Amino acid sequence: MNTPTFEENLKALESLVGQLERNELPLQEALQAYAKGTDLIGACQQLLANAETTVQEIAVRANKPTA
Repeated sequence: MNTPTFEENLKALESLVGQLERNELPLQEALQAYAKGTDLIGACQQLLANAETTVQEIAVRANKPTA
């Protein structure tokens, strides 16, 4: 199973937000969309945290003196 990328999650989240803002969904579907949106936010936050860790690791390696 492929894990969606940050960009894919963000695009899906933007689509859900648009539907909710335009009141396009019946109540039950809107609640499901809201729940899915919170899941997508969590996934995006995790991907950003992973990216931040990677950047910090790269910075640490870049600042190490060579032997």
